Amino acid sequence: MKRIVTALLVLVTVVTAGGLIPASAQDNPVLSPANAAQVIELARLESGAANVYSVDFSPDGTLLAAGDDYGFVEIWDLAAVRNKTDDALVTLEQHTDFVTSVAFSPDGTQIASASDDQMILIWNLADAVLFNEPLITIVEHNDFVTGIAYSPDGTKLASSSNDRTVQLWNVADGMNLIILDGHDDYVTGVAFSPDGATLASCSDDLTIRLWDVATGANKAVLEEHEDFVTAVDFSPDGLRLVSSSDDNTVRLWDAGNGVQLAALAGHTDFVRDVVYSPNGLLLASASYDNTVRLWDATTGANVATLQGHEYGVNAVAFSPDGTMIASAGGDGTIRLWGIGQPFGGEDTGSAVRGRNLFAANGCNVCHAVESAMPGAGPSLMGVGSRAGLRVEGVGAFDYLYNSIVDPAAFVMDGYSEGAMPAYDFLDQGDVEDMVSYLLTLQ
Repeated sequence: MKRIVTALLVLVTVVTAGGLIPASAQDNPVLSPANAAQVIELARLESGAANVYSVDFSPDGTLLAAGDDYGFVEIWDLAAVRNKTDDALVTLEQHTDFVTSVAFSPDGTQIASASDDQMILIWNLADAVLFNEPLITIVEHNDFVTGIAYSPDGTKLASSSNDRTVQLWNVADGMNLIILDGHDDYVTGVAFSPDGATLASCSDDLTIRLWDVATGANKAVLEEHEDFVTAVDFSPDGLRLVSSSDDNTVRLWDAGNGVQLAALAGHTDFVRDVVYSPNGLLLASASYDNTVRLWDATTGANVATLQGHEYGVNAVAFSPDGTMIASAGGDGTIRLWGIGQPFGGEDTGSAVRGRNLFAANGCNVCHAVESAMPGAGPSLMGVGSRAGLRVEGVGAFDYLYNSIVDPAAFVMDGYSEGAMPAYDFLDQGDVEDMVSYLLTLQ
């Protein structure tokens, strides 16, 4: 999948007579609690890996970076993705183990990556395109590096590690500035406050710690989670903190005094990542229950659940303009979510909703391929691809619709009695959307 293209593409902007417009900003509204229910899957990027662990947008919204279990950092041109004219812009291949975290610098000229190979690499984007070589290599942690974050001014890089430390680095030369000790177990993530004065870290010791960046002093320890704390993020105004955990919750905190403000329940499995939207109105959380949930950051209400990933979701990020969400999953894909026409204009909104229903209702588990499970029978995809051949005078859409709502009477040969339940819990519109999706697979 490796593709190296001309260095000019590293700029990746949509050029118009009026100037440079981020690819993510074309015709998509800013996401908010009021419109979150309208969010659909806009695009699916196939990484080629089994697991994608991290994702980040460039500050201008034109590029998307992801880290995977091949040890690759892939950088995607979102204008090309939108127009379906190209795929990965460049694949950076210097890590030798899983890439656990990726982060663009605030000015967009660099990207940093962290890995289970215990290395932190800082890449100059222009040089990376031409030479696939990092600008700076940091090998100081004594175990997996689990997370990285640039300071708001871009001069420092923070890292977390399974060696139980948080460390700060000078971006200019990669020199260590300070080692922050205090956690009693693996440190899983870090985040800077918007003013750069405070660093938050989270850990498998069930705590979140707040550190004074200037002095290294531990300012507070937040203790309410009941299992590993997996991610942390500050609100854009710096007044609140949000965290995710393997206790299946998202929690909100007062960033000033460390008091818990709310515990948000809804996920049914580990919550692996959580972030604030750029306008501070929404939270997005990623979970091993295969979903991304959107929450009203003020009230804590779950305003949308995004379904499409076939396995657990590892990471989530908002585009800088707040119009899109990227999620990275254990199905080897990166999904882009927003409001509007799916990228490329080939899928209808109905088909996209149908694809989400197909995943949400378990069809993709038992019926994604010709199943070897006893009694499972042929796949719904297979039914869809051969629908028009089965019953004379019945069109593909009607055949597949009836195969779903009344499989015992209508489905093709191969299903044992009771193997496939009728989907009578879906309304007519839902089934029609699912059929629209399945028919795109022919």
